[in-house]
This record gives sequence, structure tokens and C-alpha cells, in this order.
Amino acid sequence: YDLATTMLAWCVGDALDASLVGAFLGGYQSARRLEPVERAHFRTIARSAAVRFTATRITDFELRGLGGGKKKDYRRFRMRLDTIEAWSDTDVQRLLA
Repeated sequence: YDLATTMLAWCVGDALDASLVGAFLGGYQSARRLEPVERAHFRTIARSAAVRFTATRITDFELRGLGGGKKKDYRRFRMRLDTIEAWSDTDVQRLLA
């Protein structure tokens, strides 16, 4: 989960960048290979992390409306979830290779 959360924070410009994701996951795995069960469930774990990001940003967006302050656009975080949802099994395996 921590790996997926970091990926979602560090590998995004205007979109979730597949080349950055691949490099990030490759660098991580050069020190510690993911276990087969982690590989099998990586997309589900990444979805969970993206949902958490989105939910906290929606909450932040709504609460900032009450007290002012800078609002973080939750749609940028929803985009991460949409990207992960679009990944095929082949995409995930390629990113984890």
C-alpha cells in the first residue's frame, strides 16, 4: 500500500506517467522484488490508495469551502483512479517487470 501511495504521489504530472511508474517500480524492485501475492494484487492495492487520495481531497475541498484556504482539486486525484482502472493485466505486469 505504501509503495502504491508513493507511486501516486511521485509519478504524476498532468497524468499518471507510465514511464515514471515503471522506473519507480523498477528502482524499488532492484532493492526488493515484490512477492507473487503483491504482484497479483498490485492493481487492487493501487486502486485502494487512489480512492483514499480522492476521498481525502473531496473532504478537504468541501471543508476549505467553509473556512477558506487553498483548495486541492480532487479531480486530479480521481484521474489517478481512472488511470489505474484502465490498466489491463498486461499493463500491470509490464509496469512490474
